[in-house]
Amino acid sequence: MKSIAATSDKFDSSLRTRSLDGVFKNTVLKMLSQIKHGHLSVEDEGTVLSFGEPLASAEVIAHISVKHISAYRQVALNGTVGSAEAYMQRAWETPDLVQVIRIF
Repeated sequence: MKSIAATSDKFDSSLRTRSLDGVFKNTVLKMLSQIKHGHLSVEDEGTVLSFGEPLASAEVIAHISVKHISAYRQVALNGTVGSAEAYMQRAWETPDLVQVIRIF
């Protein structure tokens, strides 16, 4: 009986985490839509979203690949520090970190 309750608690916790991660993802994407300088493309689960200036006219161009949805939670809750921590944990990656930093 105890193991059934523990399994149920883990399932409920996992479901809540996934729901919150979706909220954090939407929050971060909304924040990224405010980019005015440069062009940032974000690749996540096979979808590429673009933010900022048009690619053809941007002086600064950066690309981010999200490898784990936890990256959004870390950025939403901890800003630039969360972004750095998520990068170090490989929740997201980029071919040119300097370009990403220049956009922000």
